[in-house]
Amino acid sequence: MNRGFVKKLQDFGWIEFSPADMKRTEKALAALSEGSLDELGVSIIQDGFADRLFPGLTEIQTSLKYFLLIPAMLKKIELNSWNISAWKKLPENSEGRICAEFKKKLIDLQCDFCDRACRICEENKIEKTNIIGNYTANDPDIPREKRLVRFPHDIYWRGLRTFGLIKSSGLDSFVHDMMVRNREQGDNAPKVNAYWNGLFHFKPENILEVKNLPPLALSSDEWKFLHKKIKDSDSVKGRETLLEKLIDDPQEFEVKTDERSIAALLKSDDQNLTQSIAGLQGDTKSALAIAGVLKKSELPFATGAAVFAVYMRCAFLGFNIAYFHDNEEKVNKFLGDIRFLRAAKGGFDLGFLEKVAAEFGYRGKKPQVFPKMMEYFDLLNRGDFTAEAIRSSMIEWEKAAKGTKAYLEKNRPSNKEKWTGMRYLDFRLETALKLFKGYGNVQG
Repeated sequence: MNRGFVKKLQDFGWIEFSPADMKRTEKALAALSEGSLDELGVSIIQDGFADRLFPGLTEIQTSLKYFLLIPAMLKKIELNSWNISAWKKLPENSEGRICAEFKKKLIDLQCDFCDRACRICEENKIEKTNIIGNYTANDPDIPREKRLVRFPHDIYWRGLRTFGLIKSSGLDSFVHDMMVRNREQGDNAPKVNAYWNGLFHFKPENILEVKNLPPLALSSDEWKFLHKKIKDSDSVKGRETLLEKLIDDPQEFEVKTDERSIAALLKSDDQNLTQSIAGLQGDTKSALAIAGVLKKSELPFATGAAVFAVYMRCAFLGFNIAYFHDNEEKVNKFLGDIRFLRAAKGGFDLGFLEKVAAEFGYRGKKPQVFPKMMEYFDLLNRGDFTAEAIRSSMIEWEKAAKGTKAYLEKNRPSNKEKWTGMRYLDFRLETALKLFKGYGNVQG
């Protein structure tokens, strides 16, 4: 992420967070002030695990309802905007104009829904939680096309395609495919209806009309349809994804960060261990809890993600040891967490990191970074827990990951109080739990 993009992030105005979510977001944005959230160049591996465990999901998705709202809007525009004779009269070079018109109509429908949903929330005195665009809803001073940095159709498109709710790779591709099928259909052979009935049988007005409170809640029929679509999609069915298990029982994969729950996930009833966990940093507890939940799934790929999550928490702790090198209190706390995690893992398996790197082609994509990662964990395996040794190793790792944008070596005073960079990896587990909370297995 470059600084220009970070500046845009500071203007986020399209998600209303819970207090806990807001706190996490503020911490993340504060970390971005140094230049990059992925300080150590591990996003390739993080995203590789996440795409395998939770295909179709992204961290900025807010509600399952949008997986139905966007297809409903696309279907409505296609069915209502042009008739067969009008399509046949269009010149061959009209695709660009049609695409611009289509996008404007799609943005209008998204803004209309947002405005209507926000009004209903205000009238019923309920939170506008998860409504994308709620901060700019009903604002006549902001042009609709500039309300959001990213509209829902852009945020959800990849997931819609992953779950088989649309076929086209993007909006431009969708408009092209739409023009082809409308031009080719005869008066007695409507390909449009056949196309949509195979993907999304709902009438658009039934989805776009706000019938439930909160407005983004799914009806029973909507959930059954979406549940089947996700479970039967090529990216989920038989692929040993964690999503396939979580969708039926989200509560089973709830992340609990209290000491007893973490000790149970570590399969230990040792009272001394529970007391040791109590002394850990909050984000270290979160990393352990997430790792435990991933292992609980008993999926080999999830188990690998769990181990990598613990390793990377040690890396993020090391980065902040280097960053706060002149703050003895912070450094000692972070060192204590690393020692605990090393002891809990019985050391760090460098062979495991070799396998992970091979799985995601990491050595080829990040040839200068991988050796520095290995050197850092080899240092910890040797038991060298001095702050200076960790700082030196982290300086080399960061330089390999960020080049001239690295800043640890500049040795500027670390008088800031906020953590920098990533805190822990969750591979979209927390996003999945948020999206699927309250839903579960479909009977019959």
